[in-house]
Amino acid sequence: MKRLALVLPILLFASGSAGAATVNISSVDSPAGGADFFSPAPLFGPATVVSFDESGVTPGFINSPLTINGITFSEIPVNGQSQVAIGNSSGIYAQPFGDATQFLTTGPGGVTDINLHNTFSKFGLYWGSEDTYNTISFLKGGVQVATFDGGNTPIGSGPGTVNQTTTNTNQYVSFVFTSGDFDEIQLSSTNFAFEVDNLAFGGQSNTAPVPELSTWAMMIIGFFGVGLMAYRRNNSMMFRTA
Repeated sequence: MKRLALVLPILLFASGSAGAATVNISSVDSPAGGADFFSPAPLFGPATVVSFDESGVTPGFINSPLTINGITFSEIPVNGQSQVAIGNSSGIYAQPFGDATQFLTTGPGGVTDINLHNTFSKFGLYWGSEDTYNTISFLKGGVQVATFDGGNTPIGSGPGTVNQTTTNTNQYVSFVFTSGDFDEIQLSSTNFAFEVDNLAFGGQSNTAPVPELSTWAMMIIGFFGVGLMAYRRNNSMMFRTA
C-alpha cells in the first residue's frame, strides 16, 4: 500500500460568519488486488466511522433521513439520486475498487446532506474513481466554509473520468482543518456518480453546532414575544392597582 506524499494546504474564504478555513488534504492508495478499504487512523487518528454495513442499513434510496452512529444522511432535494448501494449498476454507479460491501452513491443533480449534530475538524472517506464532477462541501451553521472537487485533491483526475479499477485513482482521502471546523457535509455530483464508503469523522469539538441564521431569527422573535407579554402583564397589574 503506497501513501502519496502530496499534502495540499488550501486557504478558502467563505462569506458569512463562519469565515475562512485552512485544510490539509492527503490520501492513501487502495490496497493492490482490492479489498474493502478503510484506513483513517494513519491519516488523522480516532474517529466516528460509518461503513453503511451497520445493522439495519440496507440497500435503497435515501427518501427519508437515515441516522447511522449518530450521523444523519438525507437527500436535498429528494430526487432519487442518493442511495445506499452494493455492487455495480451499468451507467448509474460502480463500487469503489475492491469494495464488496455496501457504500453510498450520489448521482447527477443529487445532493447527499450529512448532518453531524456536532462540530468536527477532520473528515475521511474511501473515494471511488475520483472525478472532477464530484464535489465535497463543508458547512458550519448553514454557511459553506470549504469546497473541493475531484480536480483539486491529491489524485485530482483532471478532465474526464478516472479509472474505476486502479489503486491510485481509488483512494482513502482525508481533509484535516488546521483552522476552522464544520458541522455539516454535502456530497454532490453532476454526472454518474459519486461513490464513497467508510466515512470517518474526527476532531470532535464536543460543542453544539452554530445555529443557522433562520434559527437565530426565530430565537430573537421568541425573546421579543416573551418580553412583550411580560410588559403587557406588568402594565395590566399597574392599571388594576391604580
